[in-house]
Amino acid sequence: MSSTESPQSAGRPGTSRSPARVIGIVVVVVVVLAAGAYLVVRWTDSDDAPSPTATAKTVYVHLRQGDPTAARPDSTAAGLAALEKISADDVKGLVFGGCRSAAGNRPTQLCVWTRPGGQLSMAMIRRGDRWIVDNAEVGPAGLPPATDTPSSSSTTPPGS
Repeated sequence: MSSTESPQSAGRPGTSRSPARVIGIVVVVVVVLAAGAYLVVRWTDSDDAPSPTATAKTVYVHLRQGDPTAARPDSTAAGLAALEKISADDVKGLVFGGCRSAAGNRPTQLCVWTRPGGQLSMAMIRRGDRWIVDNAEVGPAGLPPATDTPSSSSTTPPGS
């Protein structure tokens, strides 16, 4: 009998481990892998990362101050180019309406500010652990639907 063999397995070649021992080893391995996966997710998805709302509001402050280039760290090149086309007057009187998921080929949040007659939209994308502006537009707010009824300011008298 060799020094590594137990008295029970001496002389029995190919003896396998007991099923309880194998199950115990498998359970330990699964627990260790699950704990490792949890730690990886916890460390890579930091709660300290700015939300799309926080980043969009920071960029909005730069726009209100008339300094869109200050948003360079929070923008893609295309986003910065779009921001530079927006003046401080364009964003006066806007009220933040929130951010929500938008369709796209990558995770995108659309953040919107509105006022009667106008709105600012910022498309935010995730880059690493941060949200940054990928596009921004100022335009009219939603328009009322067209109607088929004649305008009340018509100068043509009825029945003519």
